[in-house]
Amino acid sequence: MATDNPTGGKKGGSTLDRLNLLSLLAQAGLAWKQGKKMRAALLLGAATIARKSRKLSYAIQGLLTLDSLRKRMK
Repeated sequence: MATDNPTGGKKGGSTLDRLNLLSLLAQAGLAWKQGKKMRAALLLGAATIARKSRKLSYAIQGLLTLDSLRKRMK
């Protein structure tokens, strides 16, 4: 029987899911502290949807990382 729960039926989700959520929140806090309000908001949004849509939260995090790399390469 298929389930719509992205955590595979587990109540708390996997350890990696929780670690990803904590990482997103930590990155959002650091971005806020550095005055990067838009980045912080996007990371907080990714953390908010991380439990429902893991792929989308990874995509947002990946795009923000690519943007940071792009800015450093200039």
